[in-house]
Amino acid sequence: MTNPAEEDFFRRKEAEHRQEEAWDERQKADQVARAERQSLLSMGRLFCPKCQTALEPRSLRGVAVQRCTTCSGTWLTEDQLEKLDRRRRGRLDGFLTALGLGSAR
Repeated sequence: MTNPAEEDFFRRKEAEHRQEEAWDERQKADQVARAERQSLLSMGRLFCPKCQTALEPRSLRGVAVQRCTTCSGTWLTEDQLEKLDRRRRGRLDGFLTALGLGSAR
């Protein structure tokens, strides 16, 4: 027959051991993630400022942008934004001209 204090002791030791194993697993996963991130950085990849996921290149209306596959954020430079704006204005101008209303500018 086991002593309740002894059972409690072994339960605590087992819980401590599980916590240590979980900590070790998290450390290993973090180390792998850091190595992968460093590898992607060395290849010139960018990371999402919001969630730190590697960004994937995408085309948005013919303009190359970076898209996060986790949070769906789209990241672009000022030049890319200006290209998108010029294309939008060009389509709007064409539409207004077709209606006989002139230009959007």
